[in-house]
Amino acid sequence: MNAKQVVIGIMVLAASFLILVLVAVSVISYYPSIVGLDNLFPNDSISEENDKIIRKQKPVTITTEEFENYEKSISEKERIKRERDSLNKSVTQMMDSIRLVYERTADIRDSISKVTGLSGLLMNENKTLRDSLDRIAQNLNDSLNKLNQTRNQLNLTEESLTLKLDSLELKNYQEFAKIYNNSNPADVARILEKIEHKEAAQILKLMQARKAGKVIEQMKPENAAMMLLLGASK
Repeated sequence: MNAKQVVIGIMVLAASFLILVLVAVSVISYYPSIVGLDNLFPNDSISEENDKIIRKQKPVTITTEEFENYEKSISEKERIKRERDSLNKSVTQMMDSIRLVYERTADIRDSISKVTGLSGLLMNENKTLRDSLDRIAQNLNDSLNKLNQTRNQLNLTEESLTLKLDSLELKNYQEFAKIYNNSNPADVARILEKIEHKEAAQILKLMQARKAGKVIEQMKPENAAMMLLLGASK
């Protein structure tokens, strides 16, 4: 035998030994009763029994409605807790307020006594004040009446002055109209164009119609149109 054959023989023996070991392990693991080793793996049997029991149990299911009710119960419980805490706080504050009121009762009684003692004086002061207000109201009423009388007199005076001014103004316009009737129409036109249109139209209306027409002919077109418009509206 050469070295190559020896190596091949060793590899064959090693492979055979490995196969035997794997077969033995498989038999012991899956079929221990064949070699009398079934008591060495009791946990596997127990595990199998537990798996059977679990498989036989009916699965527990929770509906959507039950889950929502559960969430509502939790929310309601939290709400009740918040309300209870708030109520306890309010009760505590109320008790503190009541205690403070009791502590100030004596001061309030003393204040009431002082006010009662001053009530007579206050009533007298109130009567005096009411009388003063009545006098002030009467004075205001009298002043208002006098003011109305004065305003009426001023209105009458203003109307009288207006009439006098209108009369004087008309007289002046008449005098100017007489003068302009005997004047050069071109000169009169230049004069009337320098004064207010309303006054110029009034003077032209008081002039002789033929003379007034010649004056208007000497005016600028826009001024002549304004004189005719104002003269027509009088």
